[in-house]
Amino acid sequence: MSVAVAAIVLPLLVAGALVAVGQFLPRILLDVLALIGAGTTTVLTVVLLVQVNSSGRDRVITWLGDYRPTGPPGRGFSVGIVLAPDPLGAAVAVLSCVLMFTVFVYSWRHFTITSPAFHALMMLLLAGLVGFSVTGDLFSLFIFFELTSTTAYALTGYLTSQDQPSQGALTFGATTTVAGVFVLTGISLLYARTDALGLAPIGRALAEQPPDVLVVAAFVLVVGGLLVKSAVVPFHFWTADAEAVAPTPVCVMLSCSLLAVASVAVARVYWTVFSGSLRPDSVRVPLIVIGVVTALVGGLMCVLQHHLKRMLAFATVAHGGLFLVGVGAVEPDGLAGLAVDAFGHAGVEGSLFCLIGILLHRYATISERVLHGKARQLQVTGGVVVLGGLALAGMPPFGTGLGKVITEHAAGGSAAGVVALSVVGITTGALTGSAVLRMYARVFLGIGHPAPEDQSSRNFDEPADQARETGGPSPGERLSTTMFVPAVLLLASALVVGLWPGLREWAGHAGAVLIDREGFAGAVLDGVPPHPVAAVHVEGWSTERVLLGMCAPALAVAMAAATVRGLGTSMESRLAAPLRVVRGLHSGHVGDYIAWQIVGAAVLGGVMVLTAL
Repeated sequence: MSVAVAAIVLPLLVAGALVAVGQFLPRILLDVLALIGAGTTTVLTVVLLVQVNSSGRDRVITWLGDYRPTGPPGRGFSVGIVLAPDPLGAAVAVLSCVLMFTVFVYSWRHFTITSPAFHALMMLLLAGLVGFSVTGDLFSLFIFFELTSTTAYALTGYLTSQDQPSQGALTFGATTTVAGVFVLTGISLLYARTDALGLAPIGRALAEQPPDVLVVAAFVLVVGGLLVKSAVVPFHFWTADAEAVAPTPVCVMLSCSLLAVASVAVARVYWTVFSGSLRPDSVRVPLIVIGVVTALVGGLMCVLQHHLKRMLAFATVAHGGLFLVGVGAVEPDGLAGLAVDAFGHAGVEGSLFCLIGILLHRYATISERVLHGKARQLQVTGGVVVLGGLALAGMPPFGTGLGKVITEHAAGGSAAGVVALSVVGITTGALTGSAVLRMYARVFLGIGHPAPEDQSSRNFDEPADQARETGGPSPGERLSTTMFVPAVLLLASALVVGLWPGLREWAGHAGAVLIDREGFAGAVLDGVPPHPVAAVHVEGWSTERVLLGMCAPALAVAMAAATVRGLGTSMESRLAAPLRVVRGLHSGHVGDYIAWQIVGAAVLGGVMVLTAL
């Protein structure tokens, strides 16, 4: 059994074992078994990453059941299922495993009462994320898409004794079901055209003929479905409603792992399947525009939230937009920026979710209004929150800042384009960072007046919403090490991402491997080593970039101070009309969200017809 297969099968076996015997085991053995499963899967994915980077081919090809392609070189064809991890796919699989291990450690004290179902569902989610990252078959990608959707749906509504988790799970389930229909319909169109389901044979077949409406429709449906998972406008509506009510460990996996895996999947599907038919310049502008709009809408909605999980959920949306800008750059540098930003974002936002979970654990609420001044004794935790807020804004030398700068220069194209994207990045960072810093000032310092009632999240910000997620100790009880240390380590990892020179060079190489469609098809279908990809130099921190990177954190501090002092209220009153429109779009009605998904797919399809045909 290959390492790639073992990394998918092992979490499935552990999940089955937990379901079969978990009810007979004490809580500590459930935690230990889950940790062993996640830890072993982490080791397997690390071995896979080493294999991919040391193979000389930049890919490790595994045909399940040994159903290998037949036919002469250059015309190979197969109906078998293939796993074809490249460096970037293997890396995001490692990221998913590390995050899963971390949240299992965090959950040791976060949940006082839980059942084997939670651990089993988390392991199933891990299997789906790993498979999603390494598959080379389009239909298998859909299967793993559905596995992640189903398990995430159950985990979002895990706290079944309350109404709000059921509502959030319904929103997530309905929107991702429509996304699954999009993907499956697009796969059907491609199968009708090419008689193939693998990424490589479909890409080779489409490259032999000019694009037409069917190809554009298939692209819009498959990529549109994946954009739901990567939380970009207008496919993002599930994010805040689901993460507002999901258990904190689940929020970490949805915001940090699923977002990165889905963003990489968008890039992989385009480059391996559609790049030979749909020119890069035909997708560049649509993807970058969607990414910019997503970043700005996510940042604006983030700063308007006073329910702390919804606040971080919209920060996730904002970063999903920045990731899509990296994909839209259609260059190895853009994918390098995506990779660095994704790893940095996972550390920063994962840490912030863990810290918010600590507040929930102690005070049975995550309403900024109710928490005002209650966490004064948690100044060490508050200090980490401040660092997290600055890192979310993109402060050098955190990976979030470096990834954003790399992406801006890759996607800008010209000096004016780089400046425009830099303004977008600074604005997004300032908005998301200021929301976290404002929360710190009110909750940990008790400065200013309590936060106003948050009408945009009125169904989620009551103190009793998630009081039973944990067994909240008294405010004077000592902070649990198993909850605090993961938050610190995650934030420290984001710092390492920004400071490690070898990572950005590796990311540039990984991006070049991913966009090599012919090399991928040759390795998968013909078994021939692809030609070596050209070295890609990715510039790191410079004096100019550090100074530019400090703009967003500085603005975030100023905006947070102004808001706490009440100056932000007058500004918000002046912008009441447009803000009311933006808030109104996030109505909480599932029908509205599905309608926006359809509208988004239709608009993307119309633009693609104009640019690609």
